[in-house]
Amino acid sequence: TQQTQKFKSPDKKITINLSLIDVYKGKSVPIDFNKILCCDKCNGSGAVSKEFIHNCKTCNGQGKVVKMIQMGPMIQQSIQHCGNCKGKGKMIDPSKYCSKCNGNKTMKLKKHLDCYVRPGSIPGTTITFKGESDWVPDCSDCGDLLISVNCKNEESCFRREGNNLIMKKSISLLESLTKTIFYFKHLDGRVIRI
Repeated sequence: TQQTQKFKSPDKKITINLSLIDVYKGKSVPIDFNKILCCDKCNGSGAVSKEFIHNCKTCNGQGKVVKMIQMGPMIQQSIQHCGNCKGKGKMIDPSKYCSKCNGNKTMKLKKHLDCYVRPGSIPGTTITFKGESDWVPDCSDCGDLLISVNCKNEESCFRREGNNLIMKKSISLLESLTKTIFYFKHLDGRVIRI
């Protein structure tokens, strides 16, 4: 129907944890996850054939039922999800379930993606993979897979402040008054002379 074509399934979020070295140099991170797809045998219907999908007799295909509750002299009316069809409005005879998905309408697929985190990425950076979220019945399109980058701001003697790296080094009074030279190893492996 036209109404189902407007909806995308919810986005899926995964957080990756990186060190300050990873973020300084940039890193390709392998992402392995299970993706839920539309069953390719029944095309997401859950039944052997669409002719075996019927409206629920309890709610007449509405997915909701009106319950009348008497509380003393008053009668209260409430609308609840139909317990027979679990609010879906449609029913499939268990003997006519799809043999591949057993009426669930979905199947799982192991998926692998390589996510490249650019050098200098800040904590909270989001990398988007379009259409890589799970498929949900009654949604026409898959949402996006959102990779959130969580990284440390400190590593050995370095601390990150914005786009700057701060290094603290203690020197003696004599070294501060006279010419002193020292070396340190940078996050990318270079040896720096100060």
